Amino acid sequence: MKIRRLLIAKYASGLLFGLAVIAGGSAAAAETIRFAFDWFPTSGDTPVLAAQKFGWFAEEGIELKITPGGEFDQVLSVGIGEHDITVGPGPKVLFGHQEDLPVIAIGVSQPFSPVGLICRPDRGLNPDDPTSLKGVKVGIQPGEAYNTVWESYRDYYGLKGQVEEIPVGWDPIVMFTGQVDCFPDFLSLVPALAAEEFGEPAVTYWTSAAVETIGQTIVTNDTFAAEHPDLVRGFVRAYARGMQWALRNTAEAIDLFLEFHPDFERSVMEVEAPALQSFWVSSAQEAEGLLFQNDQTWQPTHDTLSTYGFIKKPFDVSLVYTTEFLPDPPIMP
Repeated sequence: MKIRRLLIAKYASGLLFGLAVIAGGSAAAAETIRFAFDWFPTSGDTPVLAAQKFGWFAEEGIELKITPGGEFDQVLSVGIGEHDITVGPGPKVLFGHQEDLPVIAIGVSQPFSPVGLICRPDRGLNPDDPTSLKGVKVGIQPGEAYNTVWESYRDYYGLKGQVEEIPVGWDPIVMFTGQVDCFPDFLSLVPALAAEEFGEPAVTYWTSAAVETIGQTIVTNDTFAAEHPDLVRGFVRAYARGMQWALRNTAEAIDLFLEFHPDFERSVMEVEAPALQSFWVSSAQEAEGLLFQNDQTWQPTHDTLSTYGFIKKPFDVSLVYTTEFLPDPPIMP
């Protein structure tokens, strides 16, 4: 099936991409940062691609040694010292603090999570009325913190007991084959793939918006940050420059992504890239600069995870992040 082939191709191209970037040239006397991507390739990788292409990491005296994303815990890997910096979900940073993992967020690339509910277009659902979900089959991942986004949305709109929740894995193939009507995933690549598969746009609901849960963050190891503050500051600055370039040059950013990942279809990326970029900036970043974070960025996610039992003992969210390494002056969207 076409959707399955493309998802497999994503993983293979991710491996090739990692090798290509590692093999690239570096500035003289540059210091190495061991960086891990968050998951399979998406246009969310373009800030790093751009910073590599235009030499912004090299300007900071940085050579990236990149590990492609995949089936390992990137935040844990940074915490135990296998990598120095990664891009990873905000909830994992909160869990890391709960478990005394020495990691800290040095920037937020998705102040609001792009997680939503993607539904088949042939089920007669109203995207402006969440209550129209009554009676549909929704794929869930029970026992996973990720599932709290759906649970909070479900409860917010009084849908508990009004939908059929079906345990599924992480592959949206279950929606394409009709096993479920709706599947929780990022409101970027999967909706684009759904439009390709069904020949018309999927119906989507931004489930994260109900409680303003956080998305991806830039994470480093406490010890690495203390011992290499200038390197960390340089990485954040180069990454923010890459974000700014991608936001202001979306078409060129798609070209750059496809240069490294030719197995992706341009028509899909032309939908996915602007969709994902829309989650990079909230009013806080518009005012304070890219990657900005504060207590208000983190508190709703902490509270949601506490409500559903994933944070056992609430704590001060200011302990999980620092603004010390944000660009000064700020890099605006």
